[in-house]
Amino acid sequence: MRLYRATLIISVVCACASVVASLFVPILTGRAIDAMTGKGGVDFNTLSACLGVIGILILIVSVSQWIMGVSNNFTVFSSIRDLRNEAAAKLHKVPVSFIDKTPHGDILSRIITDTDQLSDGLLLGLSQGITGVITLALTICFMFSVHAIMAVIVLCASPLALLLSSFISRRSYRMFVKRNEIRGETSGYLEEAINGEDIIRLYGMQANAESGLEKRNSVLRDYDRKAVFYSSLPNPATRFVYALIYAGLTCGGAFFVLKGSLSIGQMVSFLSYATQFTKPFNEITDMSAQFQNALSCAGRVFELIDAEEEETEHCPSQRLQFGSDPLISFDNVTFAYKKGYPVIQDFTLEINKGEHIALVGPTGCGKTTIINLLMRFFDIDTGCIRLGSEDIREMDRGELRSHFGMVLQDTWLKEGSIRENIALGKPESTSQEIREAAEKAHAHGFISRLKDGYDTFTDNEAAGLSQGQKQLICIARVMLADPEILILDEATSSIDTMTETKVQQAFDRLMVGRTSIVVAHRLSTIQNADRIVVMKAGRIIETGTHSELMNKGGFYSQLRSAM
Repeated sequence: MRLYRATLIISVVCACASVVASLFVPILTGRAIDAMTGKGGVDFNTLSACLGVIGILILIVSVSQWIMGVSNNFTVFSSIRDLRNEAAAKLHKVPVSFIDKTPHGDILSRIITDTDQLSDGLLLGLSQGITGVITLALTICFMFSVHAIMAVIVLCASPLALLLSSFISRRSYRMFVKRNEIRGETSGYLEEAINGEDIIRLYGMQANAESGLEKRNSVLRDYDRKAVFYSSLPNPATRFVYALIYAGLTCGGAFFVLKGSLSIGQMVSFLSYATQFTKPFNEITDMSAQFQNALSCAGRVFELIDAEEEETEHCPSQRLQFGSDPLISFDNVTFAYKKGYPVIQDFTLEINKGEHIALVGPTGCGKTTIINLLMRFFDIDTGCIRLGSEDIREMDRGELRSHFGMVLQDTWLKEGSIRENIALGKPESTSQEIREAAEKAHAHGFISRLKDGYDTFTDNEAAGLSQGQKQLICIARVMLADPEILILDEATSSIDTMTETKVQQAFDRLMVGRTSIVVAHRLSTIQNADRIVVMKAGRIIETGTHSELMNKGGFYSQLRSAM
């Protein structure tokens, strides 16, 4: 909130004005009462003056509270906007493994729901906190100015209410922490169910899905009830303690009035101050549930913001010049997603400039992992990967990835027009260049038939587009970017056979003079590769051309025969 010091200062000034003005009201009320000593003994001049000043003070209080409310709202919602942006930006800085391991629904819950809950707590904190602190400090001074002995009694009794409230709040906080964890888990489960709704219906798993949600929802309900129960106890507890104090003050005040050391007006003023002194405690405990919830939500949001980021780059971004072969080299690379369970073992491979390499092997052998390591989505455990003569761990990630163009099996479209999606890697492209890339990818035909053509709005759900059409848009995107190194990971898996043949021809043209790495399950798509690298259990077991490997009669020929 430091960015919004101006509105915070305005809020504090208005809080001071509001509190000071409201604290003068009991004094004037006491004087007005003392101005009425009995029938025929009313000092109307004093009474009128007191009432007039009270009216002005009430106006000051109202205006100050209104300005303070506007300032607090601006400060809180601007700060939460910044916090939400920071949390969202963090997703681009954490390792890919963090995204993989954390349920996406839980991440969304932190960025959206938890920040929203935090804003409620912050707004209450500013509104009640600033006013409450000032009220407590000034009320004590005013109480001592009226009657010191009674003021000491109030101060001595207050810690009892605070200790009682603190004891209960600690248990409430733990319940809210558990509640928000379960809520994030439930959000993740719901997102998973929504994304897989067609599969759930296909296999008749609706009852199981509902049962899974009911189980999580029941746990969420239990923690909800416990959290609200504990958080609702401090307010009545503190009110009970302060009610006893107030009753004692009333009796004590009556004694001092009879003794003559206190006037009736002064007694009324002191009781008003005692009420104002307890008001901040009562308000805070009344909002205890929201405060505790906001604290637990803040913990979840900052856990995301404070997550460990990708390793800081060792050198500034510098355009790499490719001078000598090999262009890409893997030297005894070993990698494990989970320690002790290596996915890639002693992987050594050199790829020359302009060479067309195909990675093949059974599912789970590590083909896609090799691509992830090359792009530094994950960093290797041992060994070395070089681009040209540079160790990629010594390169700026942005610079490294700028040399590559990728088309993956899993397509992704951002929210925007088809034109924007194709131009994602080259935003400065002209309409003509975008169209030419779409024609090369054989996407221009279906795009032209859409109502708004290239301006058709779409997103990753892309309800109006088939999976194959989405993949063609992604292929057009990489063709427009015109990268130096091309990576195709099952890039034509969702395209019909006729279109695949045409797109493969386009890829063949695109790969002329470029280095390309193709990950394929359908071996028919990589027969013309310069070199086929056969993998099994994270290791290279065979290399060669298609004819060489078939003549060898090894694992590759077995894979070919099995298809």
